[in-house]
Amino acid sequence: MGADRLGTTFVPASPPFRRYQPAVTQHCLHVYGSPCPPLQQQDASAVPAADSHNSSSHYALDEARVCLHYARKLLLRQQVEPWRLHGFLAAWQAEVPGCWVPRQEMLAGEALLIMPDASEGGRYTMLRLWG
Repeated sequence: MGADRLGTTFVPASPPFRRYQPAVTQHCLHVYGSPCPPLQQQDASAVPAADSHNSSSHYALDEARVCLHYARKLLLRQQVEPWRLHGFLAAWQAEVPGCWVPRQEMLAGEALLIMPDASEGGRYTMLRLWG
């Protein structure tokens, strides 16, 4: 089973240094994922594996939702001064797990771009939390 498809009834055992509560794991799957059907057999002649999970117990994490979670965390950390766009994008990429790629388009409706004003000597596009 891939890391992006986890059954809600299956919660992997936590290593001793990380103790994840099953309720928290299931909450994250519901907030950042969507229900999906279980994986299909690749070979039609293969004997079906014994699987107790039904289609409603499998979730696929949504890349945009996960990336936006990390963007909001960064934007909330720095509310006094807006971020420089280039610096934010680099910090965001560093925060997001390696299997996903955050894209500026994901910030639509979440963050406000402040374009530089040449009359005030502005050189950088700035970014701050919307609202």
